[in-house]
Order: sequence, then structure tokens, then C-alpha cells
Amino acid sequence: MSGDRLIVDNLLARHVIPWDQLAEIGVGNGLEFRLRDGRKIGSVMYGGSVIGALFGYRYTRSVATRMNTARSKIHSQPPQPSAPDDSYRRVVGFSPYPPLVILAVMEAIAAIASLSVLVK
Repeated sequence: MSGDRLIVDNLLARHVIPWDQLAEIGVGNGLEFRLRDGRKIGSVMYGGSVIGALFGYRYTRSVATRMNTARSKIHSQPPQPSAPDDSYRRVVGFSPYPPLVILAVMEAIAAIASLSVLVK
């Protein structure tokens, strides 16, 4: 969250949403950002789950409330100059780091399992 936009990073996409195009921050099947044109952007970090649905997404609702509070504070400040391209953008990209971390953890688990077999 910044003075002129909200950035939502998901696994393969980054959503850059100018404040004037954001209609609502709420909870549906996880944390959702609804744009003025009706599109909904979900968050992988605060996505839907069975446990969340059973308990009414309490934590996700608190995150949405905190984000809406921060949004209100940002809007109460004098507006910042807008960027030349002040429209919603979705940038598709791939970061190699999450898969590399998963691979490293799996290799560590395999190494520990191999050592436990050798010790027996």
C-alpha cells in the first residue's frame, strides 16, 4: 500500500491497482479486492480455505479491516501526483526463489531421512 496505489503480489502475477480504481477491500473466498469495473482480484496469501470458511475468515476479516483503515488514512492525506500510467496493470512474471526454497527444504528432508536409515 502506498499513497497512490495498492500492489497485490500473487504467485505468478503482480496486480497494480490505483486507489481511484479500487471499489472495495473485502472477504469472499479469502481476501478480495473489487475494482470499479467489477473485476475481483484475489490474494493467494489470504486465499480461501476450508478452515477459514468454517470459522468465518476471522483473521482475513481483521486484515481487510486493517487495510481499509490504512486506506482511509491514506485518503485523508493530500493527494500525491499521479503516475503517467494511472490504470490497473497485471504483470505476469515468475520468481525462481519460492520453488528453490521448496526444493532446498525437500532435499534437506531427504538427507535427514537417508541419515536416519544409515544410523539404524
